[in-house]
Amino acid sequence: MRREGRSARDSRGLRCLAPCVSLVMAAAAGAQSLPTPPAPPTAPGAASVAAPVAPGPWRDLLATDLAFARRTLETRHIYAVYPGGASWRAVYDPAVAEAEAAVADVRDFAGYRAVLSRFIGRFGDPHLRLSHSIQPASYQWPGLVLRHRGGRFVVTESRVDGVTAGSTLESCDGRPAPQWLDALAALEGEVPDLDATRAQLAPRLLLDGGNPLHRRPTACRIGGADVTLAWSSLPAERWAAIAAPRGLDPEPPPGVSAFGDSGAWIRLPTMTPRDAAQAATYHRIIEQLPTLRDHGLIVFDVRGNGGGSYNWFMAMLRALYGAPATSYYARERLRIRPVFVSGIIRLDEPSAPTAAGNAEDPLRTPRDAELDAVIDDIHPLRLADGNAVMVMDARHARRRARPRGAPPAPLVRAQVYVLTDHGCASACLSFIDELLQFPGARQVGTSTGVDRRSGSPVPHRLPSGAATLLVPSMVREGRARGENVPWVPGSRFDGDIADTEAVQRWLLQDVWPADVAARTHDR
Repeated sequence: MRREGRSARDSRGLRCLAPCVSLVMAAAAGAQSLPTPPAPPTAPGAASVAAPVAPGPWRDLLATDLAFARRTLETRHIYAVYPGGASWRAVYDPAVAEAEAAVADVRDFAGYRAVLSRFIGRFGDPHLRLSHSIQPASYQWPGLVLRHRGGRFVVTESRVDGVTAGSTLESCDGRPAPQWLDALAALEGEVPDLDATRAQLAPRLLLDGGNPLHRRPTACRIGGADVTLAWSSLPAERWAAIAAPRGLDPEPPPGVSAFGDSGAWIRLPTMTPRDAAQAATYHRIIEQLPTLRDHGLIVFDVRGNGGGSYNWFMAMLRALYGAPATSYYARERLRIRPVFVSGIIRLDEPSAPTAAGNAEDPLRTPRDAELDAVIDDIHPLRLADGNAVMVMDARHARRRARPRGAPPAPLVRAQVYVLTDHGCASACLSFIDELLQFPGARQVGTSTGVDRRSGSPVPHRLPSGAATLLVPSMVREGRARGENVPWVPGSRFDGDIADTEAVQRWLLQDVWPADVAARTHDR
């Protein structure tokens, strides 16, 4: 459920927009047109940092990588090119000035990573990310692990006398816990003041990786008592084992299973299968969905789903609700007007690359013919500043409007839920955009992650090799959901959202009976 992989998976999420378009998502596609930076010092280590390194090399690494990141963002980030101008400069210029001023003070890997991460985080774009190839070998910690649940920061693991699991951390050094998390978010490339961010970063609030931009707390108020923190060293592997979430498999298998006496549980850990074997499971889910319409309830479990391709979830919606109802209700993606930086898409001979059975697609990705039909005009657009973008447009705007007439008769009698956690992001959010258009469908669980209207990130490996920069190459004009706006559930689960058994009991004992009673009353 780590969010680092989200952007990479989402780079495939729009390959189905039109049969005649290929999306070029290799790193070279975005980087070849950039000036080649001078050869940097070799980055020490490949997976971890076990020993101190002289400050000079890390300072040089940062200066070189930052220069490369600047040039890449200026020419390859969609918002720099389109719309560009004052709105882009208002964010970009201060971020650059702050990062460049900090270079001289960098003395080690922790400083290198901190300055670079803060620079990228200033743009507030979850699709603009750093994927680090070097990780710390050890941390400092005070013997406590935190989780964010139901608006509280809950101790889930304690090695401190007098502090028990289940206690609430209220404040540290006189500052409320949410303020600490929001300050940390600004340094870690996350969007502040969101439940998803606080859930992501809560375990790292009391974890010190040597970040020189972040001062660790000395004392916290926990469970109504003041606790002085005694920091000690902990190997990174031990920390990963201690802090790992319980109850939700980090690689949960997809599939359909029985739920209660009359329900179906559909586990979707991603929107794009990772290989042909997983794709075969997704095809079986699609085949099963029409048989579930008369069940009592259906749950789409998308916890930890970081995105992927629209095609798969649209095929599932058609299988469950029928093509006429899906065409009538699920039209949010059709209203989007994608605009790409130049060089990211190329016009090929018509070939239908996403058609089932195509030899180039071992996943046999389902077609989204309705979306393919909407994008029937792909053309360059020359901007006033001389830049150019590629626009996927529709000659006939009416194709994006809802069909005329009454909605089709409903085929689904089941109560349909989508179960979310804070890890639902990117195309997982787009799935909810579409599903909640159907009458009666409801979101339960926790609020989701967020994204901006930008997307389709392209990887650019930094010259040092210490990290890869993922840069959004496309903006989805016309999307109804706003910038960095989460989906918030109608029924919120305040416990451990990773505890599947607890979540299922809650749905069967509390949520579903209340919805059945409400539907009966409405009749």
